[in-house]
Amino acid sequence: MSDYSENNKRIAKNTLFLYFRMFLLMAVSLYTVRLLLIELGVEDYGIYNVVGGIVILFTFLNNAVTQSTQRYLAFYLGKKDEETLSKVFSMSINIFLLMLLVVFILSETVGLWFLNYCLVFPEERMLEVNLTYQVTIISFMFQFMQIPHRAAIIAHERMSFYAYLSIFEVFLKLGSVLVLVFFTKYRILVYSIALMLCTLFILSFYSVYCRKHFKECIYHKIWNQSLFKELTKFYGWNMLEGVGQVAATQGFNMLFNIFCSIIVNAALAICNQVVVAVNAFLTNFLVAFNPQIVKSYASGDREYFLTLVFKCSKFAFGLMTVICIPAIFYCNQYLDFWLDEVPDYTVRFVQIMMAFLLIDALSGPLWTSAQAIGRLKVYSTLMSVLLLLNIPIAYLLLKLDISPVWVIAVRLFQNIATHATRILYLRKMITFPVMDYLLKVMLPALLTLLVSIPVVYGISLYSTSLNMTFLLTIMSVVCLLAICYFILLDKSERHFVVDKTAKVFHKFRH
Repeated sequence: MSDYSENNKRIAKNTLFLYFRMFLLMAVSLYTVRLLLIELGVEDYGIYNVVGGIVILFTFLNNAVTQSTQRYLAFYLGKKDEETLSKVFSMSINIFLLMLLVVFILSETVGLWFLNYCLVFPEERMLEVNLTYQVTIISFMFQFMQIPHRAAIIAHERMSFYAYLSIFEVFLKLGSVLVLVFFTKYRILVYSIALMLCTLFILSFYSVYCRKHFKECIYHKIWNQSLFKELTKFYGWNMLEGVGQVAATQGFNMLFNIFCSIIVNAALAICNQVVVAVNAFLTNFLVAFNPQIVKSYASGDREYFLTLVFKCSKFAFGLMTVICIPAIFYCNQYLDFWLDEVPDYTVRFVQIMMAFLLIDALSGPLWTSAQAIGRLKVYSTLMSVLLLLNIPIAYLLLKLDISPVWVIAVRLFQNIATHATRILYLRKMITFPVMDYLLKVMLPALLTLLVSIPVVYGISLYSTSLNMTFLLTIMSVVCLLAICYFILLDKSERHFVVDKTAKVFHKFRH
């Protein structure tokens, strides 16, 4: 029981560090987007996101190996197998270098052809577009090599350093925008170069810290064939799902460029920035729980494993309810306050994606559980098929001249189907208690929504000015916190929240 208590304390402490990081990141990131939109203008901002979107298509590699490396490091930390831990890190570096070689070849062949012959840009901007593309490739490579070091930090639950360095990184990115005031030409290229230098700088910090604090993070020239096969197999199945995730995001960007206009691309880019900012709340929360979920599964403690999954799902959903429901009803006012010019479709895009994130909040711990189990062949195949279905459906809708709003709505329906598939997969793999999950997690979550939506809608009707919107937002948040506390959480979870909150206030007072 003392071990469980210590783990809960560590989760609470790490969550506080990550939220401190997240609030600063969100504030600075949103301000950076506002400043960037002013400096570049809507058209150039749309161009930059389309160009960068080609390289971002390769982030299915980034996401897949990030998740896989974190899983393996946390898994062998849970088993206390230091020898295998060291081999995993070094072999991960070897595999990453091979992947980067493949990315470089594809970027300079298929990607370059797609950029110049399939996408639409002003003729006079093609030189800048191509140079920006090359810089973005280099930046991606630097970012890719951060993965094993960042995974080690998270697996060891050193969230304070992770938080501080992330904050430093976001201020560097803000500086990259401020540099633009000194340039009148090739501003997209200048911004790309500045971001590339930021990424290189952060990579250096990660590398030095990990080599100093974690002995498994000192690279050794080894080649373990069996571990190579195990890791690449796990990475491969993870990538399959990652392909679908990136296709659903960047594939829409490309389709909108072909069928619609740069303005719609700009609207989607702003929506994605909002999603990233809001999703940071969820990501930071899950990062604090994920290592414990994987370690508890690795150690064979099924009861604690399921307790963490259920608790994490409910807390994550409550957190996103408090954020996403007000964002849906006050979206128009928030965007008007944030941006000087709000492109068409932006409000509807954001509202739909806020509902998308509510589903993600419930799915996050289930996804971590699937990673912990490690048998991803069937799981990743199902996930990738569901995700990739977005693209032909979106293509068909745009071909039929259907509004882009309905195209984005496809992603919401797909996410609901994906969540149901995750539940069924876990039932098959580990006899996951589906009825307990439905009664203890899904039912309270549904009831929370059924009460929350009419309450916040009723409050939003009184919004007549910007100041009133902020006041009503505070009222909505207070009401949502109360609804989540009394409807979503059970007695033990309410006690947990009260206990941790009281300890935080006690520390601040003393």
